[in-house]
Amino acid sequence: CALPIWRLLLLTNGKIHTMDARRSVVSKVRIANGKFVEIGDAASASGGCTDTIDLQGRTAIPGMIDNHFHVQLVGSRPGYETRTIENAFSIPALQDAIRERAKDVPPGAFITAIGGWQPRQFQENRMPTLTELDAAAPQHPVYLHSSFNGPAATNTAGKRFFESRGVKVSAAGFIEQDTPSWDALDALRAGWTLDDTKRTMRQVFGYFNSKGLTTVHSVLGSQERGPAQYVGSLEQRPMQELKIGRAHV
Repeated sequence: CALPIWRLLLLTNGKIHTMDARRSVVSKVRIANGKFVEIGDAASASGGCTDTIDLQGRTAIPGMIDNHFHVQLVGSRPGYETRTIENAFSIPALQDAIRERAKDVPPGAFITAIGGWQPRQFQENRMPTLTELDAAAPQHPVYLHSSFNGPAATNTAGKRFFESRGVKVSAAGFIEQDTPSWDALDALRAGWTLDDTKRTMRQVFGYFNSKGLTTVHSVLGSQERGPAQYVGSLEQRPMQELKIGRAHV
């Protein structure tokens, strides 16, 4: 071929999940620049500039694969999870992410981000304060739990909730790491239901899919208390029910 911008790739003789709205599985696809350009019978090596791989019956799934993921623990993170703060690199950007999340959260319900972020990711290199979280979510309690062990931060509404359950919160909205942060998390989990768990899983998995993550290798928990606490078969039930529900869509 004459100076192609990119080469094409033809996958044949496989079980290729297209991830479209119909969840189609086809035997061959043609790919250009990371995107499907021909699917199923329409896919061929015609026109040249195409490399071909015979999958020999193997399954192919597009997207990124994470080989170490506590995926069964996602639903045990209570509240309305706000994964987008992982992409915030300043306190104002964090506030914007919380404001955007608040649009879809019932008034009075907790907005949370539990694990997966660190204060050092922000330009200010610190936790957000109670006043800053109040400004971002005046109609919602907020709970932000950094890493597995804390510390955590909350706003005025959250402070009232946690103090009513014996969790110490500083005037600036900070909850110390380890036991105080775990106590705060347990206080939120006390009212957590199976339906809440499945809702969180759907929402967070949708976020992961939107970033290109389609496959994970699931590992169990690694804490006796905290966000990575594993409580056995109870963690598997919501995933099993979601899988069964999807099979009947």
